[in-house]
Amino acid sequence: MGCCASSSKVVAHRSPHADESDRKPAKRDKPPCGKPPEAKQEAKDERKDEHEGTADQASCKETENRTEPPGMVHMEESSPGPSKRRRLVAQLPKIVPVAVSEKEIKQVFEEYLPHVPAELQRTVDCSWQHLVKEAKKAWDSCGELLQWFWLLHPEAEAREDAFGLVVLWLQRGATASHCVVSHLSFVEVGQPWHCLVPGALETLRLHLFNMPISTIRITLWYTPKDGKMVLDKDAEKPFKQAGYRWFQLANNSDGKRGQIMCQKRSQERDARPAPDIPDLCLSSCLLMPNRHQVQVVEEVRRQGSGNAAVLAECLRRHCEGCLQVLPDASPLSSMKEGKGLPLVRTSQSGEVNAWQDFAAECFKEIELPKELLAWFSRRESQEGESDRDALCGGLTIAVNWKAQRSDPSQNFSLVTVQATAQHQELAGQKPVAYLATEDDEISVMVCQLPSGKQYCLYEMACRLLKEAPPVAFDDRAVSQVRLPRLLHHCVASSEMHVRVGESLAAGSAEAAFDVAGAREIFGARLMSRTTPPGALAVDDPPTEQVLAFDGDFLLAVWHEKYMDLQASAPLPLFATRLSCM
Repeated sequence: MGCCASSSKVVAHRSPHADESDRKPAKRDKPPCGKPPEAKQEAKDERKDEHEGTADQASCKETENRTEPPGMVHMEESSPGPSKRRRLVAQLPKIVPVAVSEKEIKQVFEEYLPHVPAELQRTVDCSWQHLVKEAKKAWDSCGELLQWFWLLHPEAEAREDAFGLVVLWLQRGATASHCVVSHLSFVEVGQPWHCLVPGALETLRLHLFNMPISTIRITLWYTPKDGKMVLDKDAEKPFKQAGYRWFQLANNSDGKRGQIMCQKRSQERDARPAPDIPDLCLSSCLLMPNRHQVQVVEEVRRQGSGNAAVLAECLRRHCEGCLQVLPDASPLSSMKEGKGLPLVRTSQSGEVNAWQDFAAECFKEIELPKELLAWFSRRESQEGESDRDALCGGLTIAVNWKAQRSDPSQNFSLVTVQATAQHQELAGQKPVAYLATEDDEISVMVCQLPSGKQYCLYEMACRLLKEAPPVAFDDRAVSQVRLPRLLHHCVASSEMHVRVGESLAAGSAEAAFDVAGAREIFGARLMSRTTPPGALAVDDPPTEQVLAFDGDFLLAVWHEKYMDLQASAPLPLFATRLSCM
């Protein structure tokens, strides 16, 4: 492990040329003349202790002369019993957040950098300009902040005692995430800096693989030597010994070349990663039973809005001709033409277990209460009628915000606003805010809902997107929106199902399934990630630059890929009413 000192047990071997008196005597009926066996054994133990004492002294002297990084501390391991000797073990350095603000970090860095060996500065690119580029890359690509940590002796407490600095960021991807080490340096400590690398790499491995990442990456840059650009082999060696391997070449616009080293997660050695819980998760599941001769009347409190996208896709796939008879005013009318929404899952089955499994899959990101699942998947039995297949449709969206800040002690998050707009319907109200996610094709709209009014949320969302599109980024009315942390499950309203069912009946289009009697459940979770521990402190934005909702607000989600597939105004994947109360 890194620079950990190894210790081996000293075993005393007897020389084959030892005196005959020291050899084990042949088996006899009576003890030989001379010293009794007890005396001979005591003499033998004395010689053995003397030999082991000499070996211990040599081992201690060797340990004292061995050069170790300042982060490595040799300590006596506690012995379980008197029969086992104590041995020396090593502790790894620790990392602690730099804990300064964005305004202070440049001065702190410039005071630290002169103590870093020049050779190391060239190999790992320890320049301030490099960190500025890395900060922009982290923010622009996935809204992540650089995390700054000091490397300290395991028993040191003062930040002034730091012997190294690490700067890193989390590179999130659609299928896997990686930790990029943008800076790794050490101060002059009277020994080659290469000797400090193993302990630091082992500490980083233990710390970073607790995060939801698959690899750790760092770039070693080529430096001039004898008229050629070469990689410092002494610098590369400890990385290879720690399990890092060549990943790919790095080329800068200024002609500078480097080698990206990568360490993969090991299932046998490394800890299991923490679950990567998305910031925003919305789920909707619809069940349309087969038509019954007798209408079933339900008494259940319906709090959410039905999902028009799921209902429209179910009709498009399984009820031929039904969408064409819907009036143009219906939010589902935009699905009359085009290729539909492949994100929506549908299934036909007459088995209750299949309905339950379908709903559980739709809500795998949000734990669904058992009572809601039981209500959704119950079987309706009526005298004289046989139960037949029901149609299930579902949709789930799980994404992270492009940029946000969150404090574990608070029940809200500040999400960066990408663009804003105004609409006459919301005159005198707060602006419409558009929020970016890590998925460039998924965007979110939020706006305050006027109190005392009822809206068809899908119609309202389509109207706002068409009549109040996002304006330029620099013209934002607000820079951040304050969103609550919440977990919400409910039965969706049947109003849209009934309206569509009536429209189908009026248009003489009989669906094979009972649209008006459809059951639907909805779930939403807003649980933003906490700000990483090594992120620099930033000033809170002015109050007038933060959009805070009072009471209910609209949250609508669009997918850019499918907006052009619809004939008229794009239908949002979700349009729901949430509350800050």
